[in-house]
Amino acid sequence: MLDRKLWRDFGRSWKTLMAVASIIAFGIGCYTGMLGTSRNLERARDDYYVSTRFADFWIDLKKAPEVDALRCADIPGIAEVRALIRHEVICDLDGVDEPVGGLMVSMPEDPQSVINNIVMKSGSYFTPSRRNEVIVGEQFATVRGLSVGDHIAVIMDGRREELVIVGTAISAEFVYLTSPGSLVDEPGTYGLFFVKQGFAEDSFGFEAACNSLVGILTPDMRDNEAPIRELADRLSEYGVYTSIPRSRQFSNSMLTAELENVGQLAFTFPLLFMIVAGLVLNVLMTRLVSQQRSNIGTLKAIGYTTRQLFFHYLKLALVTGIVGGVLGCMIGWILSSTMLKGYVAYFSFPRLDNQIYWLDLFTGVTISVVVCLLGAVRGVRAGIRLEPADAMRPPSPSSGKPIFLERWSGFWNRLDIQWQMVLRNLVRQRSRSIISVISSMLGASIVVLAFGFVDSTYYLVSQQFERTLLSDYHLTLNQSSDEVLLDEVARLPGVTYVEPVFSAACTFLHDNHRREGGVTGIRPGSRLTVPLDDQDRPVAVPPSGLLMPERLMEKLKVKVGDQLDVLPVRGSRGRIPMLVAGSYRSSLGLQVFADQRWLNSVVGENKSVTEARVLVEPNEQIRREFNRELKRMPQLGAVTDIGKQKKAFMRQLNGSLQGMATVMIFFAAVIFFGSILNATLIGISERKNEIATFSAMGYFNHEISKSFLRENMLTTVLGTLLGLPFGYYLLISMMKAFEQDSFSITASLSPYSLAYTMILAIIFVLVAQFIVDKNIRQIDKVESLSSRE
Repeated sequence: MLDRKLWRDFGRSWKTLMAVASIIAFGIGCYTGMLGTSRNLERARDDYYVSTRFADFWIDLKKAPEVDALRCADIPGIAEVRALIRHEVICDLDGVDEPVGGLMVSMPEDPQSVINNIVMKSGSYFTPSRRNEVIVGEQFATVRGLSVGDHIAVIMDGRREELVIVGTAISAEFVYLTSPGSLVDEPGTYGLFFVKQGFAEDSFGFEAACNSLVGILTPDMRDNEAPIRELADRLSEYGVYTSIPRSRQFSNSMLTAELENVGQLAFTFPLLFMIVAGLVLNVLMTRLVSQQRSNIGTLKAIGYTTRQLFFHYLKLALVTGIVGGVLGCMIGWILSSTMLKGYVAYFSFPRLDNQIYWLDLFTGVTISVVVCLLGAVRGVRAGIRLEPADAMRPPSPSSGKPIFLERWSGFWNRLDIQWQMVLRNLVRQRSRSIISVISSMLGASIVVLAFGFVDSTYYLVSQQFERTLLSDYHLTLNQSSDEVLLDEVARLPGVTYVEPVFSAACTFLHDNHRREGGVTGIRPGSRLTVPLDDQDRPVAVPPSGLLMPERLMEKLKVKVGDQLDVLPVRGSRGRIPMLVAGSYRSSLGLQVFADQRWLNSVVGENKSVTEARVLVEPNEQIRREFNRELKRMPQLGAVTDIGKQKKAFMRQLNGSLQGMATVMIFFAAVIFFGSILNATLIGISERKNEIATFSAMGYFNHEISKSFLRENMLTTVLGTLLGLPFGYYLLISMMKAFEQDSFSITASLSPYSLAYTMILAIIFVLVAQFIVDKNIRQIDKVESLSSRE
């Protein structure tokens, strides 16, 4: 009998219960969808790494005999080492004016199970018939329309070579591929080229030599960097540029950071939804039990125990939790599928399937049920404790004494009767009002977080490309050259200004802290490279000493005025003590600046440059001529088009970030709608007699609904105002959690975003009011006015 009553109760209250279930469904959808996305990415990554024998460390050298390099690797903890050649090249593509950068990597001439192996996607591995065969990265080949059998011209150390494409492939080492120094690249602007080991040796003058080592550590030393450092120290005479473990390898770190970010979001968003659902369900169950007070008394009088009735009402919450959990799992599957399709554009995997993780789905439904039960317990317990005789009597009327606002007669008397009724109702139903405010606060905080993600990334782009990097192109040389080269660059078509840059790869040492990196030497008063402080003011490069990014200083545990040791790769040998003369804020990378002439003298390479940063006239025809001339420069190693980098950033902003912001705002709308509708429908149910009385007095339905609109608008606006600072706090926490070596995004929130959040909150209330109006029109006024014994 109680179960039949349960289904009748569910039929009467299905609208409000479904409002709660929808909030839960989207919360569980966030949890299962984002967690499933993270697990699918992690599974694809781990399978990929195992199948291609992904390296545990990388050591980049100036040049070392292969035999000596491998001999140095007999260190406890190192299981296997592979020597190879890597070199930046320029592609001379037919019909393309600008030089296209790329990385050439040597591979064994016969297919072997080597460290950092490749996965063939089309064509075949190398054949014995030709020395100049190349396997091209799949994404580059697709974007550039290259296929097996095509020829591609590559400029290597100033010499042009025609290569024959025999296949396309992907590599676990380049799951996320960008050109050096950038985080986002337009697809097809940077290529990956695998060539025969012998061809690479002949082309770059590396006979029986290498400039890179990759290796695998023994299982017991996977998390220990000591063997890597010892190997780097042994190879120091050959000039070690970098020695990095897997955790700091660029592609892997970007993928790992994305996994961590998705994992964090998988717990943050659902938590907000679950809090709102639990609070709203508490109000709903309290109202339901209160309405059925006499029924409870009757059931107790005929023999049902308090325990039986307690679990009877909890079953209603249980059904809501199961419905919300199951719907959430379905939403999670759709969300996960959508997110994985988006990741295919940025990460290259052999396979990236959306598998079902049944344990996560079970956990999601369990969380949904537990939240509903916990939210219902308090409301149910209060109503079923009464004795049968007390329960069967109508409840004592609620207090009608004046509320505290009525003490301020000057303010109170200026309000019309409807506003007085609204304020009295909100204060007397304070628990429900507080829950409505909290729900609006959490919904607004999600909207603020969504806008904040976009604002913060736009701020990063603006700071990096409009205030720090003001050049049009970065021209990186194959090797350091005399400053006379600047005159040659200045004579290129359209060049209006040139600034020299001297970069020295090195290792920073302070106490027990060590970090590979480099020092970038720029001229005092540089116009094209402008470091900024935390107030976005330009920071002058000191005449001597280092200008270091704050994040790197934290890692090395140094402060301004301290001294650290610098071990350069080339020029002077041995440790060089240098003063930390200043600090600045770095958003992208951990670039250390110094005065160019001072840095030249310290490392023993006077008047040397490794890069030229230039401004070019903004004329399309002139820029095409400029790019064509660049292909004829034998010293050119790589070209970075700053404008294209900015466009790539903006494209990602307008795609994935704004898409994510839209989804977050939609989720926030669910919280707003769910909480507003639930509170309003409960209010309509409790105040049917009052609504019917107003109707009998001559009020129109829209005039009656206006009081509900005012209540909802008041609680929503108040909650939204509280949600603005709370959302900003969440944004700061998220940006701090997302920080890594490659980039750091400063939390930024524009005044427009705050205004948009408030406008959206008001729009949500107005849209919900249509449903409120419909429910008021459907009330049977005569039945509501009928007296009951």
